[in-house]
Amino acid sequence: MCCYHVYYPLHNHVKKKQQQQRMNNDCILGIERQKNLFSFYVVVLAVLNLVTAFTTMLFDVIVKTTVLDAEDIVMVSMCKFSHFQVYTNHMLCGFILTLIAHQRYKKVCQPHEASIKINKAACLLLCAGALFAFICLPSLVVHSTQRIQLKYGDQVVRVVICRIAKKYDHSAIQAVLSSLLTIAFVVVLLVTVTYYVHITRALRNIDLPFSERVATPVKSDSSPQRKEDLPEQPSGPVQEWKVPASESSYSISQHTFRIFVLVTIVFTISYVPHLAVLALLNIYHMDTEVMTSTKRFFLELAYNSPYISTVSNPVIYGFAREEFRQQCLQLITLQKYRARRSYF
Repeated sequence: MCCYHVYYPLHNHVKKKQQQQRMNNDCILGIERQKNLFSFYVVVLAVLNLVTAFTTMLFDVIVKTTVLDAEDIVMVSMCKFSHFQVYTNHMLCGFILTLIAHQRYKKVCQPHEASIKINKAACLLLCAGALFAFICLPSLVVHSTQRIQLKYGDQVVRVVICRIAKKYDHSAIQAVLSSLLTIAFVVVLLVTVTYYVHITRALRNIDLPFSERVATPVKSDSSPQRKEDLPEQPSGPVQEWKVPASESSYSISQHTFRIFVLVTIVFTISYVPHLAVLALLNIYHMDTEVMTSTKRFFLELAYNSPYISTVSNPVIYGFAREEFRQQCLQLITLQKYRARRSYF
């Protein structure tokens, strides 16, 4: 019996299965997975979403549910930090989605060209994060607390929200911040969509005869060629089915492509209402109007729409994995609990 330290490239299921078959009776000391650029981007994107969920969203909930004075230093600080963090985080998330689209483009359209190393990608993300933080610095200046009036039946109630401070309303710094956010969003969207269009064309032009028909059976060397020549032996398989590595690689690329097209669509849908509300607030001065609670609810919902991608992206990543879906199904249907009861 021999012992091995197995090294498995990530997502290479065909090679993994072949190595497992060859070492059926051997001792495996350990299994390693190769770190690749795609998994690094996904991990960073998920971490950014979790940071937003447990910091900025928490601050927003505290501001909207705690009775504090509008000039309270804690509330003003939370308003400034929440806007700065959300803008910086979402600009960096959009940049990572563009890098993921570029990585998929290189993998599908230019498979023979080497991609950048993970260390260089990490340095690139750090530089991009510093640049986006510098761009979003005006949000620490212009945002503050603001008192608005809500109409509840015959009564008018004053509440506190996080918005542009009155002294910076319609100022040059506010116009610069809104313009930079809009330009960054449009550039990220156009570049990402361009990459995905090229990937779609490349996937359609790939000639895959194995994907158009069922995998053909490959007869083993010890099996006879004709059915009537088969010996009367009940044991042992007669045929072995093989699925080519090209089809497996194609299905993985296509599955990943669909997932991140969905992530990009969710990111776009979540950010457009916020930009629209910023434009409306700047043109129509809606925060100075006395609104009903229903109108204000929908306005605040559109203003906080970037949180949609923060909540939905981890769900999309999770349900993209078959193992995670099976665990959720077992949890919902109580399969483990029923199995234990039937056992005892």
